[in-house]
Amino acid sequence: MAEKISSRVTVQSLSPIMTQSVFYLNEIDEETVLKLLLSLKTNKAIGLVKISTRLLKCSAHEICPSVTKLLNLSISLGKFPAIWKCSKVTALFKSGERKNATNYRPISILPTLSKILEKVVCFQFYQFLNSHNLLSNKQFGFRPKLSTTTAMSSFSDEVLIYIEQGNLCGVVFLDLTKAFDTVDHCILLSKLSAVGISPSSLKWFESYLSYRKQQTSCVNDLFEALPVIFGVPQGSILGPLLFLVYINNLPDVIKNSQVTLYADDTVLYCFSKDPRLLEQKLNEDLLRVSHWLCENKLTLNLEKTKFMLIGSNRKLGDNSSFSLSIFDTDINSVSRFKYLAIMLSTRFTWASHIECISSKINKTDPLPFTQNQASLT
Repeated sequence: MAEKISSRVTVQSLSPIMTQSVFYLNEIDEETVLKLLLSLKTNKAIGLVKISTRLLKCSAHEICPSVTKLLNLSISLGKFPAIWKCSKVTALFKSGERKNATNYRPISILPTLSKILEKVVCFQFYQFLNSHNLLSNKQFGFRPKLSTTTAMSSFSDEVLIYIEQGNLCGVVFLDLTKAFDTVDHCILLSKLSAVGISPSSLKWFESYLSYRKQQTSCVNDLFEALPVIFGVPQGSILGPLLFLVYINNLPDVIKNSQVTLYADDTVLYCFSKDPRLLEQKLNEDLLRVSHWLCENKLTLNLEKTKFMLIGSNRKLGDNSSFSLSIFDTDINSVSRFKYLAIMLSTRFTWASHIECISSKINKTDPLPFTQNQASLT
């Protein structure tokens, strides 16, 4: 998964219409490059280029002029260095049986200097999007001063207001399959052009995305490099920003419902006092979402996509006939669902979340008593 963008270089949303302003990539000065070199964390892994961050940081003052010239050459020519396009992929064990490949998470390691160039581009592009109000207030992921907490607060505040007014709330938790890895480059470039990126700068973005490769590393073995023709680069600085531009106009196609986005975590919710009308409105918007997903070549994980009704006991009543579908497939109904680390329930109380936390605590092995602790008992 791509690295989280720093608070200075994050983004939110995109309108599909052309903008009046044009974005140009600007060259960078030595002072900024020096600051970026000196801010490097020395504990970061080394990519295929095999230049350690410690070496770059220690020699920052000496190499700064050369690095600045290299970065500006990339910007002026509209070319991203080919040597920085190949990532080293290693497997990080999560839990479970070690012989099961699904219990490992792939980690992509990119050259350090490539990330410095990405920070420069990402910061400039974010400033452009932000200053021209191209950012949607529905997206909470990878943005400054916004987090899962603010996303959950925005969602829960609306739900509480409407159910207190006697409404029934229908919530659909959409799960996209490997959304970052399935971004179509042609569609992404067209969206970048739509927000106002100049042809010369768009050439740089095209070079950044194209002809990428990755090599898998296992113990001391390094396997043959394979092409990466879809997705934003894993482990990159610019990748999350580009993904948010890609998914940014999803809220625009939804007419009856509200939507909250946290990167690729999407929740669709609607309110009504009439369950039948609520069902109709949600199914209409789900049809619009399905068309948008097809147009943008993204895949919905139908097994993990769920819906839940939230309301008072009287409003919940008997809604067994309530049915939602997408891609002609029925969506499974749940009474509890974990969204952004919070366990939600149909009554929208803290009881389910407290129960979930208590269960985790009870499963934790107690710490063994030391001899001193035992003497105190």
